[in-house]
Amino acid sequence: FYLYRRYYNDGAEYAKSTDEYRIITAYSAAANMGYRDKIGFEPIREWLDVIDKVNNKEQLSDAIIKLEKSGFTTVLPLAADISVFDSSKYTLSVSGFYTGVLPQLMKGNDAERYLGYYKDYISSLFKMSGDKNPDESAAYAAEICRAIAAEKVGAATGAALAKTVEEWTPERLEAVYSGLNVKKILSALGRADKSVVVYEPKTAAAVGRITSEEGIDKIKAYLKAAVLDGSAVYLTTEAFCANRDYKNKVYEISDNSIAADRAVGITRELMGWELSNLYIDMYFPETSKDYTENLTRGIIDVYEKIIESSERLTPETRAAAIKKLKAISVNAAFPNDFGEYISRDYEMRPITDGGSLMEYKTKKADAAAENFKKLMTDGTVAERGGWLIYPYTVNAMYDPVSNSITIPAGILQAPLFEASAAYEENLGGVGFVIAHEISHAFDSVGARFDESGNIGNWWTDSDYRAFGELCQKTIDEYGKISIDGEYINGELTLNENIADIAAMSCIIQLAKDKKCDMSRVFSAYARSWRTKSTDEYQKYLIKTDSHSPAKIRVNRVLSNFDEFIE
Repeated sequence: FYLYRRYYNDGAEYAKSTDEYRIITAYSAAANMGYRDKIGFEPIREWLDVIDKVNNKEQLSDAIIKLEKSGFTTVLPLAADISVFDSSKYTLSVSGFYTGVLPQLMKGNDAERYLGYYKDYISSLFKMSGDKNPDESAAYAAEICRAIAAEKVGAATGAALAKTVEEWTPERLEAVYSGLNVKKILSALGRADKSVVVYEPKTAAAVGRITSEEGIDKIKAYLKAAVLDGSAVYLTTEAFCANRDYKNKVYEISDNSIAADRAVGITRELMGWELSNLYIDMYFPETSKDYTENLTRGIIDVYEKIIESSERLTPETRAAAIKKLKAISVNAAFPNDFGEYISRDYEMRPITDGGSLMEYKTKKADAAAENFKKLMTDGTVAERGGWLIYPYTVNAMYDPVSNSITIPAGILQAPLFEASAAYEENLGGVGFVIAHEISHAFDSVGARFDESGNIGNWWTDSDYRAFGELCQKTIDEYGKISIDGEYINGELTLNENIADIAAMSCIIQLAKDKKCDMSRVFSAYARSWRTKSTDEYQKYLIKTDSHSPAKIRVNRVLSNFDEFIE
């Protein structure tokens, strides 16, 4: 908004090639609802038309190629990825099947209610798009969504995926997806005759059967539903409100925002790296990056001491764990070279020349697909440890495939971090976050990946069995906790609970080493999880979120430690 105001109100000039101009272009398209309402659903018409014209296997395969390149989800969702079987190689992975409603919600007692919400919502989008039979199309799409959701992996998603992931040859994928020309699709996306990674073989097999056995009209309805749902907030006021009202019903909240309110959020989604670059230049001090890197090194050192002193582990497993710990790469605050992440390979026409949000979104996806196709075709060695989230993000992450943690600049602010705060304050805030992310290297997913990010076993059999027993105790412990009658799902939250407990163990040890005031550390930790939520939304999160509620993340975690009790 600052850039937009400078450009339109203050007469600032930016060349078309600059990040500033491209950000202004995106924001103008997002904020001008009069223009968005005028052009209606035309920005996605070419993809809807491609689907409508499908009458046979070859046409369906051609439609999938076009949709996948443009960033839409299909019956064969192929994502650019680093192989979990050889992290030095790029590959395509089959993952992220569209289900309309979260699978967890379609397996519970209220499944019919949630599916009804979805059918009403997607039918309204079909009607807006000009579909002649919106209710029938919505029913077809919902039927396939339900069938796919039924085959999705269980509650402990991350751990289940790590156990079920397989590498499939094109021949096997083609046998499963006999209703498609798989080799043609793979070739168009740069994989040709090479294998792909399939994270959920059971789900892929089910979708393959659906694609082969269901009528073409049902498949077309499902593909169109995925396009419409994924585009709704980028299109008209009416489409935005339909999406908002659907989410209000599912989340049981009362969001009354209007489409223009999402203009900043949409610009962030489309121009995340460009905005991050400017954000760092304008607001973020280099010293905070240094502080974070130093704090992270100190936390890793403490983890090494904890592992070395562990009497639970055999010497062989301890050595492997320390090797993995020392191999963790750290992305702190922001990347050293933004040029690696900012793509200017696509033109952004302003709305005065007929541009649109969906044009920017699909062109960006097309450019990324072409770039990734080249990397795979050339056999380029995969770059591990890169940034997977924008530096302005108020979050953090661990990636098992690259064995790296990322602590973005966005999270380095109060109440988690302040440059002028006491060490105890930052230790209980962002220090815990860093320790939490590191510990994901040793949760039930991390346990399946070695120091190079490859699926593999680095445990002795006895140690891994003992680890599994501790995981089950954690599942049982949290599964007995309820909030307003809703019990925590111990399986769903397992890895986040492991990370919370392990991180607090590390932070307490570091605080002792530094002779910190423990009460200040614990208070800072509690303060960082202050949350406001409606009871209804809290119940929704308990069903769907892999994190325990904030109240539990404070009280249950700290209650495990004598230092807090004292």
